[in-house]
Amino acid sequence: MDFENILEAYQGEYDTTAYQKAELLERVVARVIDFLIAGGLYFSLPLLGPLASVTYILIADGLKNGRSLGKRVAGVHVVSVLTDKPASFRDSIFRNSLFAFVAGGYFVFGVVPYIGKPVFILIGLGVLLCEVAILHNDEKKIRLGDRLAGTMVVQGSLSVTNKGLDVVVEKPSSKERKSKTKKDTEILESSSEKESTVEEEI
Repeated sequence: MDFENILEAYQGEYDTTAYQKAELLERVVARVIDFLIAGGLYFSLPLLGPLASVTYILIADGLKNGRSLGKRVAGVHVVSVLTDKPASFRDSIFRNSLFAFVAGGYFVFGVVPYIGKPVFILIGLGVLLCEVAILHNDEKKIRLGDRLAGTMVVQGSLSVTNKGLDVVVEKPSSKERKSKTKKDTEILESSSEKESTVEEEI
């Protein structure tokens, strides 16, 4: 992914209409499960816990078929809209870097008496609120991490291409998309005609 593609992704200038976006509840469930797993790694590994926890947060969405363990449970996966393939480890690191930064800061600076943990808890809440605000106000419902990585959390099945073991996300054919667009246009035109008729009667 070069700089131009990253910029394009950040600006949201990629086609997301071909994908069936995951529901917000599914995304929240997946994220909560992944955070619980990260927490479990932290407490179960005395010396390597913090490192293992942050590493999991960073690379989780680059696991097989773009699915972290939480996303497997929720039935969704992450896809790169720039390559039409499941998210790679690099994509996962880009999209989860903010969460990993907060978690890493909490583990490192949390040892500072009185202020360490509260400060990073507040930072974490701030990051979460920013992501929620962006999701709420963005027309495509894509959070900042996904814009940085050029990814989306989507529903749907995966299939193997004739190139070998490359796995890509199934997308509607151009004919199906044109048919859907034509149908939507007809519905809009029909609605406009009805409104015009009502206005004339009034």
